[in-house]
Amino acid sequence: MSQIAVRVDDELKKEATAIFNELGLDMSTAVKLFLKQSVLTRSIPFEVKLDSE
Repeated sequence: MSQIAVRVDDELKKEATAIFNELGLDMSTAVKLFLKQSVLTRSIPFEVKLDSE
């Protein structure tokens, strides 16, 4: 099994962890879900766009 290290803002981690905990997930499981969905759909599993000015 491989490890991935990611640096994120402390507040972002705190808020994401709280949401994942409410869903019964830990950070590792949430990231695995993101990666699996990316592979399944062969895309980023949400829309990515530039902010309109």
